[in-house]
Amino acid sequence: MRLKHILFTILFIGISTTLIAQKKFNNLAIEGVVKDDNGNRLTSSTVTLIQDGAKVDKVSTGKNGRFDFYLEFDHEFIVVISKSGYVTKRIDFNTKNIPEDEKQWGYERDISVNLFKEVEGVDYSILKKPIGKFYYEPNIENFVTDVIYTKSIKNELERLEDEYKEKVKDLANSEKQEERHYLLAIKDAETALSDGDLDHARDNINAAQSLKPDAARPTQLLAELNQKQEADKKRKSEYDNVVAGADVAFKSGDYQSAKNAYSQALVIVPNSSYPLSQITEVNKKLQEEASAQLLRTKKELEEKKYKDLIASADLAFNGGNFRDAKTKYQNALALKEEAYPKSQLGIIESKLADLAAQKVVNERAEALESEYRMKIDKADAAFNSGSWVAAQGHYKDALELKSREEYPTKQLVIVEQKLKDIETNQLAQAEADEKGKQYQKLIVNGDRAMKVKNYDKAKEDFKNAIELKPNESYPQEQLALIAVKLEQDASRKAQEAAQAEKLNQYSQKILEADDKFQKESYNLAATLYREAQGLNPNDDYPAQQLAKIAQLENKAKADQEKKIAFDALIKEADNAYNNADLINARVKYAEAIGVLSSEEYPKNQLAIIDQKLKERDVAQAEDKNRRSRFNEFMKRGNEAIIRENWADARTAFNEAIKVLPSEPTPMAKLKTVDMLERKARDKAVEAKYNTLVSEADRAFLKEDYNLAMLKYNEALNDKSDERYPQMRIERIKLILADLKEETVVEEVAVEKRIEEEEYEEGRSKVTIRRVIEGNKVLSYKRVVHAWGGKYFFLDDQTITELVWNRETTK
Repeated sequence: MRLKHILFTILFIGISTTLIAQKKFNNLAIEGVVKDDNGNRLTSSTVTLIQDGAKVDKVSTGKNGRFDFYLEFDHEFIVVISKSGYVTKRIDFNTKNIPEDEKQWGYERDISVNLFKEVEGVDYSILKKPIGKFYYEPNIENFVTDVIYTKSIKNELERLEDEYKEKVKDLANSEKQEERHYLLAIKDAETALSDGDLDHARDNINAAQSLKPDAARPTQLLAELNQKQEADKKRKSEYDNVVAGADVAFKSGDYQSAKNAYSQALVIVPNSSYPLSQITEVNKKLQEEASAQLLRTKKELEEKKYKDLIASADLAFNGGNFRDAKTKYQNALALKEEAYPKSQLGIIESKLADLAAQKVVNERAEALESEYRMKIDKADAAFNSGSWVAAQGHYKDALELKSREEYPTKQLVIVEQKLKDIETNQLAQAEADEKGKQYQKLIVNGDRAMKVKNYDKAKEDFKNAIELKPNESYPQEQLALIAVKLEQDASRKAQEAAQAEKLNQYSQKILEADDKFQKESYNLAATLYREAQGLNPNDDYPAQQLAKIAQLENKAKADQEKKIAFDALIKEADNAYNNADLINARVKYAEAIGVLSSEEYPKNQLAIIDQKLKERDVAQAEDKNRRSRFNEFMKRGNEAIIRENWADARTAFNEAIKVLPSEPTPMAKLKTVDMLERKARDKAVEAKYNTLVSEADRAFLKEDYNLAMLKYNEALNDKSDERYPQMRIERIKLILADLKEETVVEEVAVEKRIEEEEYEEGRSKVTIRRVIEGNKVLSYKRVVHAWGGKYFFLDDQTITELVWNRETTK
């Protein structure tokens, strides 16, 4: 991160800050030191942190004068620095308006605050305002000082500075100064005692005793302080006992008693943060209890509505109105997951299925054969494309039409093995997942098995789910439901088995009769249709077929009709094939084979279509592989950008272009890499330049001109167009020339010479005065900021303006 410096060197502002962005803490870290106006570190200074108008923390500085706070984002803070006998100062920090993507980094500010002693008669009202304000500036992505505010108080600060200097000068030799400090310390101690700020009071009492060790008043005040501390200790003990009782009530769930006790604690210690926060938690708990009661009432109403729906559904069910009953059972299930409505819905589905089955039986065998062939064609297409679930569904659909067919049964064995292989791989992968995901998968599998009525599989999944989470009620409820389902299925299957066997015999007779009918073996076909009539007297189809057989007069006419149908299917198939609609073409060719199976043309076309579909699948797989490789290279490139590894990023994006040359994204990414690398390089150059200039400035102030010139030249190597290093180099050359020409030596007395140099540094005016006495050279520095603030230094150590005027003038 870039190092940014902001210096404030006027005595009455008295802040020097260094702002460094940090990467680990999402806040603004304040690390400060408190000094007096001579640069000595102040102990026992009180530093108070106010957040959004409320005091949140207070610390006292130790021997090193240091303090630190962490300012969370999205708040307004005031840092108040005070000490007995010194003027209090305030600094504002506004941590709002920071973009979300910048909050992750955090920031750090080192602060040095100079306090000066109070002088009677000086108007310090301006210091009731903050001496500095800081806020986040999005244009530079960092915290900056509020320059406009600083300018607004400039005149008043200058007035205070002049007034303070005058008063200090008037009181410098006054014998009453010590008495005034003593009386001020006594007054501050009395005020602090009255306000209850005992630490501040003790500091002032100690200060008063150090000024007048034999005075009686500090001893009296100290006794009062000790009495107040004892009272505070007693009050704290009472407070702690009340809070402890409140905590016990809170933990036991007696929230109203806890709230009363926390309120009592606030009476003992007003505005105490812990009882206030606990009262907030208690109010939340009371609200949760009220919400729970409301939920219980809602559940009772839902329970009544559920029971009314069940009663109404039972009435419709017993009256044979299954569809109305189904709707009401489903509405009941929407309110409450219970086994009974699910069981009833299963029975209703069975009843409706029985009614539907009766209708299916009445379908003509020719339609059965056509639908069977269509299902086989769809299944084969799905099988050849690797769509195993779709193939399984179509083969099962075909078997439901013709349960004794060998081909779909054989294909289902292959498909189920494929699905088992896939499922085995999925289960192996799932074992590596965490326990919760395993449980969820078992629940999903169990529910899926329930939907397809695979109750053994569902039972196994729900039992395994219970082993993972024994306390979960859902799998246990599902196991109970499975038990009911299995009992119902066993009863239904026993009934359906007998009916299915009879229907199967009937269907077989019909199929055999139709086969004989198609082969024009009409006598055998008639015999089989009559046998079928005996198995299912309610079906009109055998009688219709017998009538057809009796009415068949012209076989040639029937053959002609087949030829017409065949030609029409071939025409449709050819049209679909020519339009590249291979799936529909394959269906039509297959249908044509069903009409005239002896024809070779549709068989040859089917072989060509199968080859084309296979080639298309291969091409799609290759395209998918290219897309996967492309995405992987793009991912590597993006990860390399995050790591700022520009070479790896370019390699990855160039590889992505090779895989998919027509994709524009990787080329745009390469441009982004170039831009980011330039920014990173410029940032590094800027950081190196700033470091070299800082080192050169330090060497210059120490009059190590050779080292300073070396560092300024190194800085110019990085940024040759910068004016500042060039100006400093020219100045060094002049100084070195002047030093070389000095030949005059005073024999009687050492002459005091003063050399002065002025230059601008940013918006500040810098004056350097070198005081030369013989071989002794002292370097003094004055910095005057554009907003009016002044700082004075001797070899980088802070001095007063009085010292500057006295020691740098002849």
